[in-house]
Amino acid sequence: MLAGQFILAVFAFMNKEPGNFPELIIVITLILFLLAYIYALNANMDYVQRFILTKGQLALAESTVEEQIYAFIRFFPLLLLNLWYYFWRRLGKSSKDKIYFTFNISHPVKTIRHIMTPWALLWSIISGVLFALSHPSFVSIDGIFILGWISLVPLFLVFIYEKYWWAVFHGATFGAIQALIMNYWHGTFNYITLYLVIIASIIQYIIFMIPLIWVIKKSCKWGFLFAPVIWVVFDFLRGNGIIGYPWGMPGTSQFQLIPFIQIAALTGVWGITFIIVFFNSAAAWIIAGPGKKWHWGDIPGTKKIFPILISSILIFINTTGGLLYMHLSGFWKEDKTTVNLVLVQQNTDPRKHDYSESLSNLVQLTSKAIEELGSTPDLIVWSECAFHPDTRYYSKIKSDFGNAKLVAVMLEFQKQTNTWLITGNMDHASEKDFHKDDDNENKIYYNSAVLFDPEGNRRETYHKIHLVPFTEYFPWKKQLPEVYKLLKKFDISDWTPGKERVIFNHDKFRFISPICFEDVFSNDIRLFIKNDVDIIVNLSNDYWSLTPVEGKQHGIIALFRAVENRRPLVRATASGYTVHINSYGQIQPGDVPFYTKGYTIARVSLPDKKKTVYTELGDWFPVICLLLLLTVIIYYSIKGIILKRR
Repeated sequence: MLAGQFILAVFAFMNKEPGNFPELIIVITLILFLLAYIYALNANMDYVQRFILTKGQLALAESTVEEQIYAFIRFFPLLLLNLWYYFWRRLGKSSKDKIYFTFNISHPVKTIRHIMTPWALLWSIISGVLFALSHPSFVSIDGIFILGWISLVPLFLVFIYEKYWWAVFHGATFGAIQALIMNYWHGTFNYITLYLVIIASIIQYIIFMIPLIWVIKKSCKWGFLFAPVIWVVFDFLRGNGIIGYPWGMPGTSQFQLIPFIQIAALTGVWGITFIIVFFNSAAAWIIAGPGKKWHWGDIPGTKKIFPILISSILIFINTTGGLLYMHLSGFWKEDKTTVNLVLVQQNTDPRKHDYSESLSNLVQLTSKAIEELGSTPDLIVWSECAFHPDTRYYSKIKSDFGNAKLVAVMLEFQKQTNTWLITGNMDHASEKDFHKDDDNENKIYYNSAVLFDPEGNRRETYHKIHLVPFTEYFPWKKQLPEVYKLLKKFDISDWTPGKERVIFNHDKFRFISPICFEDVFSNDIRLFIKNDVDIIVNLSNDYWSLTPVEGKQHGIIALFRAVENRRPLVRATASGYTVHINSYGQIQPGDVPFYTKGYTIARVSLPDKKKTVYTELGDWFPVICLLLLLTVIIYYSIKGIILKRR
């Protein structure tokens, strides 16, 4: 960054035209400033202070305010100077700079070009901000869903008017800005994850923009048809695999439009993303059409509005189809078969609070819920690692002290409830493994969900399969041992991934219990549901984020698993988004406020066990989009070769 600042200063001193170079420096400086400013939140966290004292790997001030002042001192003066130079070159009227910020009402085509080309950086940043705010954010906890319908329009106009490689740069800028705004809470999740997310986003968006903009440039007036196809492929690829991270998908911003999102049972969330991006691209192509002299067909009154007409028809068909499906499937009818689930939110974090405090809250809240219900619930649900001490190991130890005492108290309370209980818990592979030293790299232990029956017997255990890479484990520790050692210095966990998709068998229903962010992966949940599952019971710990924004984002992404598979979803979190969502994706009354102790009694309607098209066929829609994309690329490549030879 400093080298870039020096080069920019040379351009300014010599009064030479720097081209788009100031934009590059502005983006780098802005991202580094925001990273440092957000990361300063860690300074106020007591367990970070303990980490600094014991391991000495972090250099942070004693308070967030002080650390944020340091961030301002390091980056903000340079950022202001860069912005001043950027605007001066465009608004100034020197003989060597002919780019002016001009409007010409009599020539709207020229006006659009003057607005988009010299100010492409601002438009890409605006697009990134609007896109992020369409999802749950610090501005609106529910997100401003209407922004999802317009947020990509400026970005697509930049792609249409800007030169190819600079358009790729602006696309990556969009990706970085929206990722920073949406994922700022990563700054307090782990000491490295915010940086990893932003680096990954920049790399992913650069790779994504190369084919997207190439196809847009080649297809000209028909680009609005291909943009949503490529976007679906991108979201599908980045949301799967070991390092998959399906945050920030256009489709998830529309969770409040219940009839509109029912198409997810057919196409998965990808179909919703397709329609949203289609509308954005259609609007952008309509705006750019006159300047590019594009028109579509010879149907009277449609040759200039064809893209928006097609997208509007698609929206109408989808919404009407959703309403019709809801009517035919009995959405407005009273459910007959229901079960009562108590979802407990103890408002503690095992990294910060004593295990005894967590257990005390769990016992107190569960007892109150049972008293309010007036009868025995069918299932009590505690969150991820709500009770952390290993119940398999400590239940065999007779002691009045430490974890053994806590396990005995917990098991006795569960037995007294006379009902089923599922809780997050640490589990180990064998007693031999449990006794290994904590620093032993071969120690095997799991992030688990454990089911106890009314008699107090441990029935079934699920070991989390899809762990969070780089924080819960490092998938390539044998291949990259030096990187693994570096990550260990920053206190990453070292869970072992589970292998078996466990179905929990209650005497009234069958359910699965994906742990934490496993519920954001469409195909992972689908593979569970195929085995005749009635309810999705998610256990999460979102306390660490210190903001309700992360919990709400997580919850609404998980909401689409209910719609895709037509199965009700309940979530019990340490303090995030404890909620009941029905099989249509409708959030039920009674969700527990963020960062408070509480519970909700979910009266869950059991489904008819019919499998949706998505449950049966999986991600067929993005696969078709991928095949279509490859066909388009091959077509325009061959066409280009033929034209070049001619």
